[in-house]
Amino acid sequence: MSAARAMSVGLLLLTAAPLAGCTLERQREEIRAGILQTGQFQELFRELWGLPERTVSATGEEVIRAGLGGGFGGFSGFFFKGKETYNLWFYRANEEIALVFSGTKRKYLVSWNTQLTTKQLAEFGRSRQAGAP
Repeated sequence: MSAARAMSVGLLLLTAAPLAGCTLERQREEIRAGILQTGQFQELFRELWGLPERTVSATGEEVIRAGLGGGFGGFSGFFFKGKETYNLWFYRANEEIALVFSGTKRKYLVSWNTQLTTKQLAEFGRSRQAGAP
């Protein structure tokens, strides 16, 4: 590798690292504010909301059946195809908040189902950080 190429790779890495940090902080702030968006990292929900009360792993075909009313609480909206494995996280015993994560190395939010408002989700997150169930 030439010195010029090595220097450009080094500069690229130096710029990418702060951007990754900015993305994580932006996602943290969104989750704290009760804003759910696809692409948010699973690790941030674990960090900010703690572990869910219930988890399920399912292939895309199983998630399709769940979306049609079978097996996972009858939620609608979970329609995925293929052999991808999804992690479904359920917060609160009555499953008021359901999050669906995908990804191989780093899991990210691909779908969710909740009737809670943004304000209620923010309050839920604050209560979880304070240690309340």
